[in-house]
Amino acid sequence: MAALSNNINIAELGIASGKSWQEKYPNYKTDFITAEEYYNKHLVFRNNIIQQQQNEGERRGVTLQLKNANKTIDKAIPNLKNYLVEMYGKDSASSYFSTYGIIQTSRGLQFPTDNDARSNAIHLVIFAMSKENNPFKDRKYGLTFWESIHQEHRTAWEESKRIDGNRSILSNKLKIEKEEALKLQSRLRTQLKVSFPENYKSMWRDFGFQEEKYS
Repeated sequence: MAALSNNINIAELGIASGKSWQEKYPNYKTDFITAEEYYNKHLVFRNNIIQQQQNEGERRGVTLQLKNANKTIDKAIPNLKNYLVEMYGKDSASSYFSTYGIIQTSRGLQFPTDNDARSNAIHLVIFAMSKENNPFKDRKYGLTFWESIHQEHRTAWEESKRIDGNRSILSNKLKIEKEEALKLQSRLRTQLKVSFPENYKSMWRDFGFQEEKYS
Protein backbone atom coordinates (compact mmCIF):
# COMPACT_ATOMS: atom_id res chain seq x y z
CA MET A 1 0.00 0.00 0.00
CA ALA A 2 2.97 2.35 0.59
CA ALA A 3 3.91 2.06 -3.08
CA LEU A 4 0.38 2.96 -4.12
CA SER A 5 0.42 5.94 -1.75
CA ASN A 6 3.69 7.15 -3.28
CA ASN A 7 2.24 6.67 -6.76
CA ILE A 8 -0.84 8.71 -5.96
CA ASN A 9 1.36 11.59 -4.79
CA ILE A 10 3.24 11.51 -8.08
CA ALA A 11 0.01 11.37 -10.08
CA GLU A 12 -1.59 14.21 -8.11
CA LEU A 13 1.49 16.39 -8.65
CA GLY A 14 1.25 15.73 -12.37
CA ILE A 15 -2.46 16.54 -12.42
CA ALA A 16 -1.92 19.76 -10.44
CA SER A 17 0.98 20.93 -12.59
CA GLY A 18 -0.93 20.00 -15.74
CA LYS A 19 -3.93 21.98 -14.57
CA SER A 20 -1.76 25.01 -13.76
CA TRP A 21 -0.15 24.74 -17.16
CA GLN A 22 -3.49 24.72 -18.98
CA GLU A 23 -5.16 27.41 -16.86
CA LYS A 24 -2.33 29.84 -16.15
CA TYR A 25 -0.02 29.36 -19.12
CA PRO A 26 -2.18 28.09 -22.00
CA ASN A 27 0.23 29.49 -24.59
CA TYR A 28 3.32 27.86 -23.11
CA LYS A 29 4.64 25.14 -25.42
CA THR A 30 7.24 22.39 -25.13
CA ASP A 31 8.77 20.22 -27.82
CA PHE A 32 7.98 16.94 -26.05
CA ILE A 33 4.29 17.12 -25.01
CA THR A 34 1.27 19.40 -24.96
CA ALA A 35 -0.34 20.64 -21.76
CA GLU A 36 -3.46 18.58 -22.43
CA GLU A 37 -1.51 15.37 -23.10
CA TYR A 38 0.60 15.93 -19.99
CA TYR A 39 -2.50 16.40 -17.85
CA ASN A 40 -4.36 13.42 -19.34
CA LYS A 41 -1.44 11.01 -18.89
CA HIS A 42 -1.33 11.80 -15.19
CA LEU A 43 -5.10 11.51 -14.95
CA VAL A 44 -4.99 8.01 -16.46
CA PHE A 45 -2.16 7.15 -14.07
CA ARG A 46 -4.25 8.24 -11.07
CA ASN A 47 -7.32 6.34 -12.29
CA ASN A 48 -5.26 3.15 -12.60
CA ILE A 49 -3.87 3.65 -9.10
CA ILE A 50 -7.41 3.96 -7.76
CA GLN A 51 -8.38 0.80 -9.62
CA GLN A 52 -5.45 -1.04 -8.07
CA GLN A 53 -6.49 0.18 -4.61
CA GLN A 54 -9.95 -1.20 -5.27
CA ASN A 55 -8.38 -4.49 -6.37
CA GLU A 56 -6.45 -4.65 -3.10
CA GLY A 57 -9.66 -4.13 -1.12
CA GLU A 58 -11.51 -6.79 -3.11
CA ARG A 59 -8.62 -9.22 -2.67
CA ARG A 60 -8.69 -8.85 1.11
CA GLY A 61 -12.42 -9.59 1.14
CA VAL A 62 -12.10 -12.62 -1.12
CA THR A 63 -9.11 -13.91 0.87
CA LEU A 64 -11.28 -13.86 4.00
CA GLN A 65 -14.09 -15.70 2.19
CA LEU A 66 -11.66 -18.36 0.98
CA LYS A 67 -10.11 -18.69 4.43
CA ASN A 68 -13.53 -19.19 6.02
CA ALA A 69 -14.53 -21.74 3.38
CA ASN A 70 -11.35 -23.73 4.01
CA LYS A 71 -11.95 -23.61 7.76
CA THR A 72 -15.41 -25.08 7.24
CA ILE A 73 -13.98 -27.78 5.00
CA ASP A 74 -11.21 -28.66 7.46
CA LYS A 75 -13.74 -29.00 10.29
CA ALA A 76 -15.90 -31.30 8.15
CA ILE A 77 -13.14 -33.71 7.10
CA PRO A 78 -13.01 -35.56 10.47
CA ASN A 79 -16.77 -36.13 10.23
CA LEU A 80 -16.36 -37.54 6.74
CA LYS A 81 -13.64 -39.88 7.96
CA ASN A 82 -15.84 -40.93 10.89
CA TYR A 83 -18.64 -41.82 8.48
CA LEU A 84 -16.25 -44.13 6.63
CA VAL A 85 -14.97 -45.69 9.85
CA GLU A 86 -18.54 -46.29 11.06
CA MET A 87 -19.51 -47.90 7.78
CA TYR A 88 -16.41 -49.95 6.94
CA GLY A 89 -14.56 -50.34 10.25
CA LYS A 90 -11.32 -48.76 11.40
CA ASP A 91 -9.06 -51.18 9.53
CA SER A 92 -10.86 -51.00 6.20
CA ALA A 93 -11.99 -47.36 6.11
CA SER A 94 -8.66 -46.01 4.88
CA SER A 95 -9.00 -47.95 1.62
CA TYR A 96 -12.05 -45.78 0.82
CA PHE A 97 -10.44 -42.45 1.71
CA SER A 98 -9.09 -41.72 -1.77
CA THR A 99 -12.57 -42.24 -3.23
CA TYR A 100 -13.63 -39.28 -1.11
CA GLY A 101 -10.62 -37.11 -1.97
CA ILE A 102 -8.72 -37.79 1.26
CA ILE A 103 -4.98 -38.26 0.77
CA GLN A 104 -1.86 -38.54 2.90
CA THR A 105 -0.44 -35.05 3.50
CA SER A 106 2.11 -33.52 5.86
CA ARG A 107 -0.84 -32.90 8.18
CA GLY A 108 -2.02 -36.48 8.01
CA LEU A 109 -4.98 -37.88 6.07
CA GLN A 110 -6.66 -34.73 4.77
CA PHE A 111 -7.73 -32.90 1.65
CA PRO A 112 -4.89 -31.21 -0.26
CA THR A 113 -4.12 -27.66 0.86
CA ASP A 114 -3.64 -26.43 -2.71
CA ASN A 115 -6.96 -24.84 -3.61
CA ASP A 116 -7.22 -26.31 -7.11
CA ALA A 117 -6.46 -29.77 -5.79
CA ARG A 118 -8.81 -29.20 -2.86
CA SER A 119 -11.65 -28.28 -5.22
CA ASN A 120 -11.03 -31.51 -7.13
CA ALA A 121 -11.06 -33.49 -3.87
CA ILE A 122 -14.46 -32.07 -2.92
CA HIS A 123 -15.68 -32.93 -6.41
CA LEU A 124 -14.76 -36.56 -5.66
CA VAL A 125 -16.85 -36.43 -2.48
CA ILE A 126 -19.81 -35.04 -4.43
CA PHE A 127 -19.38 -37.68 -7.14
CA ALA A 128 -19.31 -40.48 -4.56
CA MET A 129 -22.28 -39.16 -2.61
CA SER A 130 -24.31 -38.59 -5.77
CA LYS A 131 -24.52 -42.34 -6.35
CA GLU A 132 -27.96 -43.73 -5.69
CA ASN A 133 -27.07 -46.05 -2.80
CA ASN A 134 -24.46 -43.90 -1.09
CA PRO A 135 -24.97 -44.30 2.68
CA PHE A 136 -23.84 -40.78 3.60
CA LYS A 137 -25.65 -38.58 1.11
CA ASP A 138 -28.50 -37.57 3.44
CA ARG A 139 -26.44 -37.04 6.57
CA LYS A 140 -25.41 -33.69 8.09
CA TYR A 141 -22.12 -33.73 6.19
CA GLY A 142 -23.69 -35.36 3.18
CA LEU A 143 -24.28 -34.34 -0.42
CA THR A 144 -26.05 -31.03 0.29
CA PHE A 145 -23.29 -29.86 2.61
CA TRP A 146 -20.49 -30.68 0.17
CA GLU A 147 -22.27 -29.18 -2.82
CA SER A 148 -22.80 -25.96 -0.88
CA ILE A 149 -19.25 -25.63 0.46
CA HIS A 150 -17.83 -26.63 -2.91
CA GLN A 151 -19.68 -23.75 -4.56
CA GLU A 152 -18.55 -21.35 -1.84
CA HIS A 153 -14.94 -22.45 -2.06
CA ARG A 154 -14.80 -22.51 -5.85
CA THR A 155 -16.42 -19.07 -6.18
CA ALA A 156 -13.94 -17.48 -3.76
CA TRP A 157 -10.96 -19.25 -5.33
CA GLU A 158 -11.89 -18.33 -8.91
CA GLU A 159 -12.52 -14.74 -7.87
CA SER A 160 -9.16 -14.54 -6.12
CA LYS A 161 -7.39 -15.78 -9.27
CA ARG A 162 -9.27 -13.25 -11.40
CA ILE A 163 -8.34 -10.39 -9.08
CA ASP A 164 -4.71 -11.53 -8.89
CA GLY A 165 -4.55 -11.56 -12.68
CA ASN A 166 -5.91 -8.02 -12.84
CA ARG A 167 -3.54 -6.87 -10.12
CA SER A 168 -0.54 -8.30 -11.96
CA ILE A 169 -1.46 -6.66 -15.27
CA LEU A 170 -2.20 -3.33 -13.62
CA SER A 171 0.96 -3.49 -11.51
CA ASN A 172 3.09 -3.72 -14.65
CA LYS A 173 1.16 -0.89 -16.24
CA LEU A 174 1.57 1.30 -13.14
CA LYS A 175 5.31 0.72 -13.13
CA ILE A 176 5.56 2.03 -16.69
CA GLU A 177 3.19 4.94 -16.01
CA LYS A 178 5.13 5.97 -12.90
CA GLU A 179 8.39 6.06 -14.82
CA GLU A 180 6.76 8.12 -17.55
CA ALA A 181 5.17 10.52 -15.05
CA LEU A 182 8.48 11.15 -13.28
CA LYS A 183 10.22 11.66 -16.60
CA LEU A 184 7.56 14.11 -17.84
CA GLN A 185 7.65 16.13 -14.62
CA SER A 186 11.45 16.28 -14.72
CA ARG A 187 11.43 17.39 -18.36
CA LEU A 188 8.82 20.06 -17.63
CA ARG A 189 10.89 21.46 -14.76
CA THR A 190 13.98 21.47 -16.98
CA GLN A 191 12.08 23.20 -19.77
CA LEU A 192 10.75 25.83 -17.38
CA LYS A 193 14.27 26.46 -16.11
CA VAL A 194 15.45 27.01 -19.70
CA SER A 195 12.47 29.18 -20.64
CA PHE A 196 12.55 31.30 -17.46
CA PRO A 197 16.17 31.33 -16.26
CA GLU A 198 15.69 34.42 -14.07
CA ASN A 199 12.63 33.24 -12.15
CA TYR A 200 12.35 29.49 -12.83
CA LYS A 201 11.98 28.71 -9.10
CA SER A 202 8.85 30.82 -8.83
CA MET A 203 7.58 29.17 -12.01
CA TRP A 204 8.17 25.77 -10.44
CA ARG A 205 6.14 26.82 -7.42
CA ASP A 206 3.41 28.16 -9.67
CA PHE A 207 3.24 24.76 -11.35
CA GLY A 208 3.11 23.01 -7.97
CA PHE A 209 6.73 21.86 -7.74
CA GLN A 210 8.27 22.54 -4.33
CA GLU A 211 11.43 24.59 -4.72
CA GLU A 212 13.27 22.95 -1.84
CA LYS A 213 12.73 19.51 -3.33
CA TYR A 214 14.12 20.24 -6.78
CA SER A 215 16.61 23.11 -6.35
